[in-house]
Amino acid sequence: MGFTVIIAAYKNIGMIKRAIESVYNQEYRHFEILVCSDGDDLNIRRVVDDYEDPRIKYHFVEFEGECGYRSQNEMTQIAENDLIIYLDQDNIIYKNCFFRVLEEWEEGLGLLIYRINHGIGVIPKGEEIEHRDIDTLNGVVQTSIAKRCKMENIKPSGDSRFYKQVEQICKDEGYKVKFIKDILGVHN
Repeated sequence: MGFTVIIAAYKNIGMIKRAIESVYNQEYRHFEILVCSDGDDLNIRRVVDDYEDPRIKYHFVEFEGECGYRSQNEMTQIAENDLIIYLDQDNIIYKNCFFRVLEEWEEGLGLLIYRINHGIGVIPKGEEIEHRDIDTLNGVVQTSIAKRCKMENIKPSGDSRFYKQVEQICKDEGYKVKFIKDILGVHN
């Protein structure tokens, strides 16, 4: 079983490098990284080319007002592995992430949801505020299901609408959806 990690890149070279490194340093080595950009950025291309690893590829998709979603959709269609992780350029995954996903993955699973830590946040609580860790959710999607869904540039969140599509396909076709409480990455 292999992973395709799709990273939508947007100009911040330092963040992009850290996101790529977090995948490249995985203990589980069966993966490809598709770095996509909707603005043909020579600096992003150079970062990818510096790896000299055929598993790491840069793809430029002409910008047509859909931000990174169009490029992510196109990368989904060329994904070559069994499972897809969409990784924002400002997130990194922990080096045991792939192994942890494989431990949880089971026959008939279509979507596995895990947590990304976004650090300390301020939460309104009545007239006071509370400081606590804020986590967001991210998912691992079976590639055959992801290829039938589309990310959209819709607010509040195109990502959550995408995962709703995945979840609906899972329900309709008898795939399981699983949530694990593990934090497998962090906001960069």
